[in-house]
Amino acid sequence: MTAGKVISSIGTKWRLLIWLKILLGWLMIVGLSYLTFANHLSIPFQILLVVTSAVISFLLYRDQIPSEVEVESLINSQIPELEYSVSLVNHKPESNLALLQQQRVVDQLLMKSTNISYPVQWIQLASLLLISALIALPAGWLAGKEQSASPSPTKSIQHSKKIIAGEIEPITYELKISVTPPSYSGLKVKYQSLPNLSGVLERSSLSWTLNFNQLPKVAWLKFSDGDSLNLKAKGKTFTGYYKALKKGFYTINFLDQSDQLNSSEFYKLDVIPDNPPEVEITGIPQYQSIYPGEANSTSFKANATDEYGLSDAYLIATITKGSGESVKFREEKIPFSKTISGSRFSENITFTLEQFDMEPGNELYFYLEAWDNQQPPKASRTETYFFILQDTAELAFSLEGDLGIDLMPEYFRSQRQIIIDSEKLLKEKSSISKQEFNQRSNELGFDQKALRLKYGQFIGEEADSGLDIENEVEPEPDLSNPGQVDVLGDFGHDTDHENEEGQLMDKGTEQHHDPVEELSHSHDDTDQATFLEESMKSKLRAALNEMWDAELYLRLFQPEESLPYQYKALKLIKEIKNHARIYVHRMGFDAPPINESKSRLSGELEEVAGDTYLSTYQYEEQLTQTKKLIQSISDLLKRDLPIQNNIQNHLQLSGNELATLAIEDPAKYLGLLSEIRGISEQNQLSGKELLSLKSHLISILPAPDQKPMLDVQPSHELLQQFVEEFTKSNP
Repeated sequence: MTAGKVISSIGTKWRLLIWLKILLGWLMIVGLSYLTFANHLSIPFQILLVVTSAVISFLLYRDQIPSEVEVESLINSQIPELEYSVSLVNHKPESNLALLQQQRVVDQLLMKSTNISYPVQWIQLASLLLISALIALPAGWLAGKEQSASPSPTKSIQHSKKIIAGEIEPITYELKISVTPPSYSGLKVKYQSLPNLSGVLERSSLSWTLNFNQLPKVAWLKFSDGDSLNLKAKGKTFTGYYKALKKGFYTINFLDQSDQLNSSEFYKLDVIPDNPPEVEITGIPQYQSIYPGEANSTSFKANATDEYGLSDAYLIATITKGSGESVKFREEKIPFSKTISGSRFSENITFTLEQFDMEPGNELYFYLEAWDNQQPPKASRTETYFFILQDTAELAFSLEGDLGIDLMPEYFRSQRQIIIDSEKLLKEKSSISKQEFNQRSNELGFDQKALRLKYGQFIGEEADSGLDIENEVEPEPDLSNPGQVDVLGDFGHDTDHENEEGQLMDKGTEQHHDPVEELSHSHDDTDQATFLEESMKSKLRAALNEMWDAELYLRLFQPEESLPYQYKALKLIKEIKNHARIYVHRMGFDAPPINESKSRLSGELEEVAGDTYLSTYQYEEQLTQTKKLIQSISDLLKRDLPIQNNIQNHLQLSGNELATLAIEDPAKYLGLLSEIRGISEQNQLSGKELLSLKSHLISILPAPDQKPMLDVQPSHELLQQFVEEFTKSNP
């Protein structure tokens, strides 16, 4: 079947349905009439009733019999793939490009022609049947009752309309508008006869049909953006199609047979934009940083909404590894487990370190992006969220390095090395003996103690501890019976001081005999004789307290309980390192020296620039052309002169100025625009019309801006009181 036959068959089927509706309407009228008045009418009147009902049914539904233009409009509105190009089927192509476009339209038409639905409203017919039955049956009962009581002959009343000779009937038209929303919105087609269009969804297809009582030469629509739409004529019916993309207003224009221009009022075209989807991520902060040993996952909720439905949504994740020039990026598109459909979507998401194969020092950036059902679709995305796994290797800290000295022995272990050995010991616990496990845990406890004492020097504990790690020797604990470890004896302060006293004896034979000299310092207080600020010392004390607890559990052969304290100590040390960094200010400009003996008190100011600045304020005038028009109308009313070219120019300029505002607020300005245009088309106006226009123009003027001015009131209370008293005494 060819494309022309497809269009013809669609139109034929549509017309048959309308004729069926006319037939059913005729049968409905005849049936109700016979049921109601069959016993009260003679045969000639019954025949007249049949004919009359047929004519009435035809007149009721004849406007619904589609024309070829309406058939093409139906096909265009229900098959969006044709892009309103079905009329190309009946045209002979003049080039290869036109032939290719025509073939594409034919293919789409043949493929989608079976999906056409015909706008035949059967509900209207059923409603009319019900209303007619409710009216006709009681009326027939009353008519039969009156006829049986007192029959009287019927009289025919004729109405006639007089036509004045020589009077020309004006051109009028009947308007029908159809609004077809985009197919993805799921909204129904809306029909109306009023020219003002409100709540039109963006990208909706608009159709105007004008049925004139007299044939005009040409008709068109003119829009506020300067675009025009020529209406196609078929007899006295003019049709046009337009895609609504932005709001504004329009007018209906036509030329009659005498080339007289007729323009309608301004009608609003209120287009509602289809906004992109709204997306958000909730349940987590935008920046999240974790340390090894803490939670290795993050959970959040992804939400996306769109008024007319979502087509797709993804989480876009980027993983970075390395630093500097060797940094590497890996991007992943993470789909959701749920199907994206409807206008709302929500899902709980959990990211783990193993999912992205993240290592210490890696960073994860992710965001949510969603698309709606438009063609082409609109997309929106959230802000980028950060999930960072800190690298403990960068936390290895040597506080002496910031102070310009190096006091650490070569074998001295950092806090990170102790953490690594503790984790390694826990992994090997099942493969080594209990005695070896306890021995290695105790050695780690000694390393933790050495680190704690070494950091203690920086808050003035060097004399209190008497630290000499190089010569310090600890007694071997009884590893065969860990349940009877003397914690107070091995871990307490008394044991530490005994060891330290022995170290002092080993370092030299000289002993202190003066108890005052032995127990006091020859310099300032130990808490104050340091290189550190008070805030850094408090953090370092907190780190030492964490080291105490970490050492305790290592001595108790419980490294798994010691690890949390080790991580806290490492985190505090990192904060101290960042706090201890020194910021060097950039050097400023040094002015050249001035010879005061020559320039002092000389009064020379040739190259000296003043500090006085002149500030000017410019205020943007609003509706300047409208204000000029108001002034011109006032002058015209005073002089009682006809409208000159000057006021015609003001009317044109003011109309252009108000037209831009009418796009945003048509209800406020369209009526005034119509009034200005009507006045501009006249040669002379009455004072009443000018006063009405002037009052309407003044009503839309904005309130005057408050400009800064000098305060003429006294600024001091005492001075104000003096002025008041002086005014009273000297009236």
